Amino acid sequence: MALTFTNVLVNLPKDGSLAFRIWQDGCAVYHVYSGETHWLQGAGAIVFERVSQHAVTKQALHQHLLAGGMLTELRELDTLLAEYQALSLIEISPMKNT
Repeated sequence: MALTFTNVLVNLPKDGSLAFRIWQDGCAVYHVYSGETHWLQGAGAIVFERVSQHAVTKQALHQHLLAGGMLTELRELDTLLAEYQALSLIEISPMKNT
């Protein structure tokens, strides 16, 4: 099944591998297993902050960033999510049909 715009859920890793702190101008994320610390700002910090609260759909993230004027195109979010997934800062999974 291909992951499409409406059926993707974005969440933090469930393995407890991240420690983070969120400030008004960004957030610091420490990955326990890699030992790397990442400073996130702008749209990236907003995405991480939203996902740190609860799992969220890609569509909801895109709408939130559009409303805030942080991103204009979906491909910008796709690039950001792919980067964060490669760094193991987020997990992206298909939504379960209910």
